[in-house]
Amino acid sequence: MVTKKKRVTKKKVAKSTTIPKQSGLAVAALVLGIIGLLMGFVPAVLAIIFGAMRKEEKFGRIGMILGIIGVVIWAVVFVILMIMINLALSGVAGNLPI
Repeated sequence: MVTKKKRVTKKKVAKSTTIPKQSGLAVAALVLGIIGLLMGFVPAVLAIIFGAMRKEEKFGRIGMILGIIGVVIWAVVFVILMIMINLALSGVAGNLPI
């Protein structure tokens, strides 16, 4: 009795290397969040708004977080600047020992 061996062939499976689609608002939130950290308050607020609209997407969530961090940083910088200006105008800064 002769048995035939079945030839086993491996099928080549194409690997999917596609990136999940992100919406434009999510990407805008990420970019504005980065810019808001470096340059100012307004882009950070826009990053929070756009990120909140697309918070279910990865870039939207990260952009919203960066926007919140940017707003906090720039608010602290603003308060420190106002305190320094107030001290300078009141004349107290001239009497401080440095």
